[in-house]
Amino acid sequence: MNTKTLYIIRHAKSDWKAGEKDFDRGLNNRGERQSLELGAYFSKNNIIPDLIISSAARRTVLTSLNIADRVGYPFTKIQKEQSIYEAHYEQYLPVIWGVDNNVNSVFILGHNPGVSNLVYALTGEYVEFKTSCVAKISFKFEKWEEVQSSTGKLEQFITPSIF
Repeated sequence: MNTKTLYIIRHAKSDWKAGEKDFDRGLNNRGERQSLELGAYFSKNNIIPDLIISSAARRTVLTSLNIADRVGYPFTKIQKEQSIYEAHYEQYLPVIWGVDNNVNSVFILGHNPGVSNLVYALTGEYVEFKTSCVAKISFKFEKWEEVQSSTGKLEQFITPSIF
């Protein structure tokens, strides 16, 4: 039986400029550095996704681009999803269910509190999801449509202190 692996990633530290809309905020220097370091961590550990899905918000797209750069993932194949910007965890589920079943490993980049609540819903485990943190969740089935509450196992929680 094939397993599916979902890496839930919170965007890197964002920049707060006066008058800038939340959706348009980029990364600050620390966020830029952390997202590149996270990508290097994935590359060094041979964690290469079959698919990267990112919230369409600028800071999340920039985080995904930096990770993609380090793991050799084509920028043009990053799937940008407006629906997971400021989303409740349940809004992530249709995006996950829509992944092609030939894809076994997915990075999904989003925002808090949605990503924290998604990890909790899928695994029953609470993690403190600061910027640039990653939850690795495995599922023991072959179809993404089977992802539901309490069907995943939290395999690893990666914080910036690791990379």
